[in-house]
Amino acid sequence: MFHAPGEGPSLPTTGVSTGQGDVVLSEAQRKVLVSLCRPLGDSAYATPATNREISAEVHLSVDAVKAHLRVLFERFGLDALPQNQKRARLAALALVNRVVRQHEL
Repeated sequence: MFHAPGEGPSLPTTGVSTGQGDVVLSEAQRKVLVSLCRPLGDSAYATPATNREISAEVHLSVDAVKAHLRVLFERFGLDALPQNQKRARLAALALVNRVVRQHEL
């Protein structure tokens, strides 16, 4: 049976407003983002979760986590930053703009 794209239910998404404009996140992208930020709820000196930690928490492969993070970096306007700054800046933007809320951590 053929199923044409655009027919039937779509993947759930969440629209969020950030300092970078409106960003639409899929459920999986949102889970990856919350998991990335989770260690930051414990301490002001913590670092964002690693790809492996995120993978274990959200039950995705490390490659899938990397793919979601690439999309998130682009959607939040961070793809031009040096690699070593992207994760921390993404987590900071998500928390400051209340895309990820304290009760989710």
